Amino acid sequence: MRMPKSNSNYRSLNERELRDVRKDFGRCIGEQLVTWLLRCWDSGANCVELDGREARRLGSLARDAGIDKAIADGAQSTSLWRRLLSAVRERYPFKEDILCLPGKWVALITQRARIGNPSRPGILEVIMDWPEGKYFGISSEEEVGRAEEAPLYNQLPENEKKYALFTDGSCRIVGKHRRWKAAVWSPTRRVAEAAEGEGESSQFAEVKAIQLALDIAEREKWPVLYLYTDSWMVANALWGWLQQWKQNNWQRRGKPIWAAALWQDIAARVENLAVKVRHVDAHVPKNRATEEHQNNQQVDQAAKIEVAQVDLDWQHKGELFIARWAHDTSGHQGRDATYRWARDRGVDLTMDAIAQVIHDCETCAAIKQAKRSKPLWYGGRWLKYKYGEAWQIDYITLPQTRNGKRHVLTMVEATTGWLETYPVPHATARNTILGLEKQVLWRHGTPERIESDNGTHFRNNLIDTWAKEHGIEWVYHIPYHAPASGKVERYNGLLKTTLKAMGAGTFKNWDTHLAKATWLVNTRGSTNR
Repeated sequence: MRMPKSNSNYRSLNERELRDVRKDFGRCIGEQLVTWLLRCWDSGANCVELDGREARRLGSLARDAGIDKAIADGAQSTSLWRRLLSAVRERYPFKEDILCLPGKWVALITQRARIGNPSRPGILEVIMDWPEGKYFGISSEEEVGRAEEAPLYNQLPENEKKYALFTDGSCRIVGKHRRWKAAVWSPTRRVAEAAEGEGESSQFAEVKAIQLALDIAEREKWPVLYLYTDSWMVANALWGWLQQWKQNNWQRRGKPIWAAALWQDIAARVENLAVKVRHVDAHVPKNRATEEHQNNQQVDQAAKIEVAQVDLDWQHKGELFIARWAHDTSGHQGRDATYRWARDRGVDLTMDAIAQVIHDCETCAAIKQAKRSKPLWYGGRWLKYKYGEAWQIDYITLPQTRNGKRHVLTMVEATTGWLETYPVPHATARNTILGLEKQVLWRHGTPERIESDNGTHFRNNLIDTWAKEHGIEWVYHIPYHAPASGKVERYNGLLKTTLKAMGAGTFKNWDTHLAKATWLVNTRGSTNR
């Protein structure tokens, strides 16, 4: 990066240097901006690794001209590094490196701060506009004391692993009752211990799991307890909130804290036992799962409540069976839409039964996950387009039908996410043009921009000529760069999942279900609200 007129030198980082930047500095829900920045600073810059993909993303951002300009902004000669850390410099464990590693923090903060103008990230705006000499701190009520964090499980000494426990909690509606279950998993003994009850939430179960872990440690007189949890609420409480709550007489902003009796019991017990806590990311893909994540999955399984173990009344079992049939047959719609579908066919179902079936539906969970994920840093590039002016397209391959169809051209309108589909026997340039004309140009008007991958069915003279004749800018994505094609890729996965759900777990007769599946994808957001 360019050299601003200050005592700090900013430069681009290579992948090796970026491995020193922590990747678990995600901002917690509801966490104050300044609190988050100071927590990042307190944790240090030389502790964890990035994988290759994250390093490539950070590297490109560190060389971004807009970020460079924002940091070296005119009269603000004080560096980002000095502004951010002036209040806590003396208690930083690596304070001798303050002027050596500013670029890492520039890249880190920029990558995490997906707010503000595209050329001037919001966090930098706050820091650069902070008045000189003003204390860059947080109120005592918002502060979270920094307790010692447990190391990665695979970095524990072998003789210490026997003191490590993974905790989790869950809740579900069974019959007419809400049941909770708390579980603790010991990786060395390969056994789980659990407690169950009724009438409480999954958050309550998470806290009960901590009590279970403390019971084990106290019963066996452990010198230390390493707790691993995927709950930020539990981790933050044990890291420092307990002390703050205790000082405030177990109140926050004048109101009693939730589950005060449980927290008071835990606070009294951790005073007599060295407890170290680590937050574990949940639902990590199998190809990236470490031993720590695998143990977290074990305790997650142990905390699940199996309906088969609960004595349901036969009438409710029958209602759940009918609700499951209605939900599957109607195409995995939301609660209200499933209720209306069943009512129109003379089937009277309760909202509670439908809600439980949807909650337990693996297909709906997969669809929600597919819609939830968003590509990094690419949301703003569609703002300049109006509806119908920009599209992303792709092909998906499915089992061949009796009519010889085995490909679907998927077309996603970039500003709204509206999906159009066109089944074809072969993925060719001619079929691409036919699909675009019938589903896009004749319905939504001629677009200004179309994005696709570099497949031969998109990148050829026929497509080039057709695009020029219609005044369309055709853009090809960078190979192996998933965020560029993120919108259409998400909808491809969502469409496949919906087709499979309508085919009872297979793609049988997908061509007859395609129109309805497309409609379900396009209307799912409104039917689930």
